[in-house]
Amino acid sequence: MRYDRDGLLQMLQEAREANATDIHLKTPSRPRFRIMGGLVQTPHPALRPEDTRALAQVILDIAEKELPLARVTDVQVGFGVQRQGRFRAHVYRQRGSIGVVVHRMALT
Repeated sequence: MRYDRDGLLQMLQEAREANATDIHLKTPSRPRFRIMGGLVQTPHPALRPEDTRALAQVILDIAEKELPLARVTDVQVGFGVQRQGRFRAHVYRQRGSIGVVVHRMALT
């Protein structure tokens, strides 16, 4: 899997199919889904710092948030993806690296 826009869209689809509420992206772990309250590791490769930065930038771009990633310490954005739904992402910096939690909003 490539950690780019297409890879993110694929993970969003997989999360929806798995009925996951959240996607956790943190170096050096594999992406994880929160399913029924527990974290489940995906089969995707472990994230490198450049992978989490790239995915965070894709999320900021989709959310149309013009914020240099180098200045991000803690930001929350909402975004929608056609045929996938609405999401809220928390992009943060922890011990010098970027982490992301994407929450899939419940359909009403």
